[in-house]
Amino acid sequence: MQSSGSGNLIAERSYERLTENHLRRLALIARRDRAWFFDQYGYADVAAGFLLTALVQGGAQHYLGGGNGVKDLDVCSYFAKPPGGPSLIRRRPKKYDFGPSELGVHPADSGYRGRHVDCLLRIVDTQGDIGDPVATIRGHIRERGRSDTGERAVVALDPPELFATAVWPLP
Repeated sequence: MQSSGSGNLIAERSYERLTENHLRRLALIARRDRAWFFDQYGYADVAAGFLLTALVQGGAQHYLGGGNGVKDLDVCSYFAKPPGGPSLIRRRPKKYDFGPSELGVHPADSGYRGRHVDCLLRIVDTQGDIGDPVATIRGHIRERGRSDTGERAVVALDPPELFATAVWPLP
């Protein structure tokens, strides 16, 4: 392992424990990403159907004790499909720099000071039921399988009342 110019360790994977402080930072990155996207492209009907934002894939699995380490951090914001609205937002994952932390930096992430964060946006067909975002996302994963964003694990980041809730796998 090497050290970057910012003092961060350079390593393929970080096995450092993800903490609630890390989750808070990810929630902030995702909030800013959502604000930027909807300011830039509109989709007010989609924005109004915000369900939750979650850490997904390997990062969520690692947070829940999977011990597999993290190469990057994937964050997905889920929205209810508006009546007559789009069922898909065509956007590649937007990449952000997590910044310096004990998680270090991936060797392929030239120019980054920390792990890169991929922000994704997904529209979920909720059949009109958005009263329980956690149940809605669990139903979506059951129905679609893991193919949507590779949800091996899902940990809620936002809204604040769901912060750090294990959405998937079922607790």
